[in-house]
Amino acid sequence: MKLRRWFGILLCALLCIGLLPTMAFAEESADAWDGTADTSWYEGNEDAPEYHITTAEQLAGFSVLTNQASPVTFIGKTIYLDTDVDLNGHTWTAVSENGMNSTASSFAGTFDGQGHIIYNLNASSPTQRLGLFGTVHLATIKNVNLDNATITAGADSNRLEYGTLISWASSSTVENCYASGQLTVATDQLIGGLIGQCTEDTRVIGCGASVDIVSTYPEGDIGDPAPTVGGVIGQFENAGENSLISDCYFNGSISVTSNQAACSGIFGACFDFDGAPGLTISNCVLLTDDITCGNPDNITYIAAVDEDATVQHCFWPDGDRAAVVRLIVNWDLGIAEADPNFDQSVCGESVSDFSSAGLVEKLNENAYSGVTWTIGKDGSPVFAWQDNLISADYSLVDAAIEKANELDKELYSNYDVVTAAIEAVDRNKSKAEQAEVDAMAQAIEDAIAALEYRAADYTAVDAAIAKAEALNPENYTDFSAVETAVSAVTRGLDITHQAEVDAMAQAIEDAIASLEKAPGTPTEPDTPSGGNGSSSGTATGDGSANGGQSSGSTSPKTGDYTAPVLAVSLLAAAAAGLAGALVYGRKRKRNG
Repeated sequence: MKLRRWFGILLCALLCIGLLPTMAFAEESADAWDGTADTSWYEGNEDAPEYHITTAEQLAGFSVLTNQASPVTFIGKTIYLDTDVDLNGHTWTAVSENGMNSTASSFAGTFDGQGHIIYNLNASSPTQRLGLFGTVHLATIKNVNLDNATITAGADSNRLEYGTLISWASSSTVENCYASGQLTVATDQLIGGLIGQCTEDTRVIGCGASVDIVSTYPEGDIGDPAPTVGGVIGQFENAGENSLISDCYFNGSISVTSNQAACSGIFGACFDFDGAPGLTISNCVLLTDDITCGNPDNITYIAAVDEDATVQHCFWPDGDRAAVVRLIVNWDLGIAEADPNFDQSVCGESVSDFSSAGLVEKLNENAYSGVTWTIGKDGSPVFAWQDNLISADYSLVDAAIEKANELDKELYSNYDVVTAAIEAVDRNKSKAEQAEVDAMAQAIEDAIAALEYRAADYTAVDAAIAKAEALNPENYTDFSAVETAVSAVTRGLDITHQAEVDAMAQAIEDAIASLEKAPGTPTEPDTPSGGNGSSSGTATGDGSANGGQSSGSTSPKTGDYTAPVLAVSLLAAAAAGLAGALVYGRKRKRNG
C-alpha cells in the first residue's frame, strides 16, 4: 500500500514536470555556440565530396572558410547539418557575406539542414550582408529552419538587400526552408522575411516565413528612394527562364513607414531590366492581413509584378486590398503605377477561412512536385515536413482518457492520480514533440494500472457479529450455525466484493434467527396487565399477594435474561436460609 502511494506521488510530480515549456528543452538539447569557430572538419579534407557539421563551432567555421581572403565556395560539394544549433545570441557573420553572383566568391555548393533548427541567429552590421547566408550562386539551400532570428540594419547600413536566411540568391534553389524572428531595417533597400533579393534562375519552393518585418525608412515624395518589402522575398530582378516562386507562405507581420514603399505579403516587386522571360509565382498563400504601410494603397497581398510575370493559383485574405498589381514602369521618372485594366482574379482567389480543409485540398491540387500541404496546429496550412508546426497525434491519449472515463471513480481510493494525469495533458504539442504526447498517454495508463479499490463496507457484518456475541450459547439447543457463520467472515475484501460481504452479514443474521431455546431455559415474566400494573389479588400487610394469580403469563420471552438472574438469586437465598436453619438446630441440641 505504501509503495503504491509513493508511486502516485511520484507520478503526480512527473506530470507537473511535464507541464514545463518544451521549447526550452528543445533549445537546451541544441548544441550551443560559445562564439568560437572550428574549421578542423575541413582542413586536411579539402577534396572530400561532403562534410557533416555536428557542432555550433563547426557551423561558425563554415562561415569563416567562406569569408577568408581566398574564400572556399564549396562548388559541387554538400554540407550536412547533423544537429540542432543554438547560436546563443552571439553576433553571426553571414556565410559568403561579401560575395557576388559568381562561384568564385559566393557559396556554390549544397547546404542541407536535414530539418534541423538553428536557434537565435543574431546579426547586425553597417557594412556586411546579413542573414545565415550573405550570397549564394548556383547553390542549393534546403531543409533549413531558423527559429527566433534577429536581423538589424541601421540607417548607416550600406548593403542592398536583407533577409533572415539569405540576403542575395543568384541562380540558386531554395527549398523546404523556414524562418521566424524579427527583421528590422532602416534603409531604403530590398527587405525579405526569408530572402532579400533573388536574381536570374533562382527557384524558391516550399518555403515559409513567420517573421516580423519592420522598415523604418521615412516617408518621402514621389520619385524619392524607398524600400521594397516582401514577406518571403523582397525583390526579384531579371528573372531567368527557370525562375520560380512556388508553394510559399507568409504569416508574420509587416510594418513599413515609407509612403513610397512597395509592401507585399509574398514578395515586394519584380523588375526585368533586360527583357528577361519573366517570373512565375504559383500556389502561394498569405495567411495574415497584418500589413501596414505609410501609403496603404501600396500594399498588395501577393505581389506587385511587371508585365512579364505570371501569377497563378494563389490565395489571400478577404477584403478590399489588392492581391496582385501589374506595374506600368516609367523608367525615366523612376516610378511604377498599377495597371487599372489588370484583373487579379486570374491569379487566384481570396479566402475567408484559412483553417478550411478545402483550402489545403486546393493547395495540394496545384502543389509543386514533392510539396505536400497539411493543416498546422493553428488551423492554417503548413508543409508536411514542418513537424514543429503540426499537431501531434493524440489518439493514444484519447484512448487512455476514454478508458479512464469508463471507470467508476467511486470504486477507487486514489482516482485523483488518474484525474491529475488527464488534467496534465497539453493539447498544444507538435508532431516534433510526439514522444512527450505518447508519455502523457502512458502516464494515464500507468495511473489506471495503479488504481486501488476502496475497502468493502463491513458495518453490517460487525453489527451482526456484535449481536451474536451478546447471546449465551448455553441457552440454545445448537449455537454452532452462528459460530460457523461468524468464523466464515473473510476480512480485507475490496468494494468489488461488497455483495459477498453483505452475504456474510446476512448469514450471521439468518443463523441467529434460526436459534432454538434449550429446554428449561428460565424465562422472564411478562409485564403485568392492567392500566395501573397492579395484580388481581388482595395485598396483605407485608405486601405479599393474597389470592388470585397474575393475569399475564409467567413464561419468559426469548432473549429475556432477567429470569435466569432471578432464579439464581432465589436459589442463593434458599441455600442461605437452609444453612441458617441447620446452625440454629445444632445450637439447640447443644443447649439441650
